[in-house]
Amino acid sequence: MFFAIEEFNLTRLVFEDTQRYEELAEKYVLAGAIPEQKRGDALHIAMATVGRMDILASWNCDHIVRFKTQQIVRTVNIIEGLTDLAINTPKEVLSL
Repeated sequence: MFFAIEEFNLTRLVFEDTQRYEELAEKYVLAGAIPEQKRGDALHIAMATVGRMDILASWNCDHIVRFKTQQIVRTVNIIEGLTDLAINTPKEVLSL
């Protein structure tokens, strides 16, 4: 994995602001982006958003990489004054 970070000049996140991640994940769940029982998926998105990533690559097409989730996440992020986050599968990212 670390070879990909270097090869593609990617950024590795350092997760320090856990309270902010939890708060944003809760907003995603309450808005209906992610089911309550899959809160970890909402946390995954929140960490990428707060970490100011451009793209979140995931194979989780059940809860993360789906149109409904992307629309709700975009709306919540706008309300919160956060940047947009593209959510795609790794295959889509590699074809960019």
